[in-house]
Amino acid sequence: MRAFLPFLSPAPECLALPTSLFFIPRQPEMYLWATEWWRQHANVGTSYVVHVNTGCEDMDHTRWAVASEGYRWPVVNRSHLYCCHAPPSSGCYCDITQYSFGTYGCLGVVTDTSVRFLGTDAPQNLYHHSQSSLRFDRLCKQGEFVGGASWRETYYQGPHSRSLAEVEWFGLEWQNNYLCLAVADEGSCQVGALLKLFPCSKGGNETRTLLQPDFSACEGDTFCRGVLRLSSCPDMCVGSDANGVPALSNCESESAILTRTRLRG
Repeated sequence: MRAFLPFLSPAPECLALPTSLFFIPRQPEMYLWATEWWRQHANVGTSYVVHVNTGCEDMDHTRWAVASEGYRWPVVNRSHLYCCHAPPSSGCYCDITQYSFGTYGCLGVVTDTSVRFLGTDAPQNLYHHSQSSLRFDRLCKQGEFVGGASWRETYYQGPHSRSLAEVEWFGLEWQNNYLCLAVADEGSCQVGALLKLFPCSKGGNETRTLLQPDFSACEGDTFCRGVLRLSSCPDMCVGSDANGVPALSNCESESAILTRTRLRG
């Protein structure tokens, strides 16, 4: 097994068997070499599954996956997948991201006065949050996964443009909570208008939760500077007020420039 170096799974409970995970580069010859290696070298009693990462989580880990003989089925508990539980026709795919602003730190949710950004080991139902819970917080270390300060940037390519996404709070558990970033008062598109968590439309017709991540200058990079535009508020972007509270900013202003970190995607 020395030919492969595993990484720890962030959500091993989603898989049917105890697991080590390996990424295979996208080059076709690497995929062929890796699958042949596992067929030839997997020990008796060692099961394996090979799946693609298109961003369509459910299909990647079920119908499109290839499992060794005898692998316990289904391969995964779909409720523990990151996002994109919509059917393939939705064209859904997602990134796990963080957004930071200057010295204020990462955008996330603070649930009470004694707990700052939340770790991933506390039951989510112990905490309460409201629109005032959104904060940029210095305690988030950029590039390190923290549930309270990470987001599921989910794209649906059905009736909407490929550039539009819902930005869902990752929460404290791996299951979706379907709470998305949106302007607090619908129709309020002035500079300084507050932002809140609002039920996601999951690819539906609700435009309030549709954002346009605009990081095109460095698309695909792990760290990238750009803006999060609101489709319901022309020329308005997710930004920060003078106190580090998330609020609408003019997209041309410095207060709208965010650093986007792709944790997974």
